Amino acid sequence: MGTFFRGWRRKVGCATLSLAVVILGIWLRTFKCVDFIYFYPQSGRCIELLVCPQGVWWERREWKVRSTEVEKPERMFHWQTWRDEGFGKTPYHGYGPFHSPMINWRWQSAGFDFGEFDWKDHPFGPSGFDRDAWKRTTTYHVNVWLIPFWSVILALTLPSAYLLLSRTHPKQNRVNPA
Repeated sequence: MGTFFRGWRRKVGCATLSLAVVILGIWLRTFKCVDFIYFYPQSGRCIELLVCPQGVWWERREWKVRSTEVEKPERMFHWQTWRDEGFGKTPYHGYGPFHSPMINWRWQSAGFDFGEFDWKDHPFGPSGFDRDAWKRTTTYHVNVWLIPFWSVILALTLPSAYLLLSRTHPKQNRVNPA
């Protein structure tokens, strides 16, 4: 067994397989909990990650405010978790950004979704912002991407299977015919 882990192939194969198992665990967790992660890198910009059973929903939001003052969020990072309410239903189930008529889908196939939308007169502001500041916004543009979990797990499992199951060839000594 000690010779099995000699060389870089088996070590990298085990590492990628371990990462695939961790992501599978995160995917299974999403059936009981849905996580929202917000990051505000600068004024007028927000990045949101939504980890849900469909996959990882990534949003990039940009907005402009009518006034010349700089709008800052209350905090740079915000994490929110919706937990199971029984019978495998979180408050997220039934909430459908995926089915919103506001989203102009550019491409949808095999669980991958890419689109964008503009909120002109939306009643809510992004999480962590003052509602009065939200009323002064003029534009609000959102790009959305949905990457399904199965694609990430498959992309990690296939190379790890190749690296773990392929035969390693012993080094051959070359003789120089001089």
